[in-house]
Amino acid sequence: MFSRLDRYVLREMVPPFLIGSLVLVVMFQINYYMALGKTFDLANVPQAAVWKLILLQTPGFVNLTLPMSVSLAASLAMSRLARESELTALRAAGTRITRVVFPTAVFGLVVGIIAFFVVDQATPRATREAAKLQSQVGILGSVTQFTSNVPLKLKNFTASLGSVTRQKDESLSITDILLIERPEADKITITSAKNGSYREGLWRFPNAQTWRFSTNSPGIDYTVAKEMVINEKVIIADLFTPPAPNELSIKELETRIAEQKRLGQNTRQLEVEYHIKYSVPAMCLIFALVSPVFSIMLAKQGGFIGVLISVVIVLAYFNAWVVSTQILTKQAQVSPVMAAWLPNVIFFALGVIGLRRLE
Repeated sequence: MFSRLDRYVLREMVPPFLIGSLVLVVMFQINYYMALGKTFDLANVPQAAVWKLILLQTPGFVNLTLPMSVSLAASLAMSRLARESELTALRAAGTRITRVVFPTAVFGLVVGIIAFFVVDQATPRATREAAKLQSQVGILGSVTQFTSNVPLKLKNFTASLGSVTRQKDESLSITDILLIERPEADKITITSAKNGSYREGLWRFPNAQTWRFSTNSPGIDYTVAKEMVINEKVIIADLFTPPAPNELSIKELETRIAEQKRLGQNTRQLEVEYHIKYSVPAMCLIFALVSPVFSIMLAKQGGFIGVLISVVIVLAYFNAWVVSTQILTKQAQVSPVMAAWLPNVIFFALGVIGLRRLE
């Protein structure tokens, strides 16, 4: 399936990739531990909880280290191939540069698929568990006890809660409730209550007033219920501190975007994060194409040039990524798709131009 050239390049890439990934992950873990130590008094936190917290954050670190390690591995493999005149021999035998770069692209694609799984599945689950652990051990301090203007989906109702107060027994005290339901296309039900409560999956709204009317009929049906009960369990912490985008999988992001659009809320940043879930793993393939090109161009500068090139490319890319996803995305004319994918497009174009020059 693979030629001798492919196997040689892959053998040259695997060791620096594994070593680079390990070193970078450990660096991120150490920096995270130092950040915790600077911010919180870890003497009052069980060490087992701290180490577990660091391990739960590690999938998020892997999201960044995999593309960086691919860049390092591809740069070192190609610079060595060029520096030891093996590339010259291959070119003399009629081998095209695209054929030489092929195994690095395959390697980047495989790592990109792994990175996609980490971004979409492992990171959201681990980050959610880390958030729970942080709350349990008190690293984050007390959770917000009060919030207002909370949009929510309860069963078939779209709910708007004026204020929500968290009680010591983990129940909720609610005021100014408005529930809207469309049981059929031409029928609308509106329910209002001055106050209510939530406890262990049950929402209770005493003296709930309900108006039922149809768009095909002028009549309005008005009733008052002694107590309206809805059985719908929610995670209380999510009402006060909603999950960050990195705590959500692609499907969960799709659902949140759709719900917020129905409520007329701005979903621009969520859409950017949605596309980042795809563009970040794609970095592995981009780096596997771009890094070898510049390593070959500058191979005569010395053995360390591969490391230097990978560092420069990674720094340049992430600076462009921050500008695109954090600054340009605020411009209305820049779509979320463009904001998330623009750095990839630019660096891919640079790689293609470099390949053509080498050919």
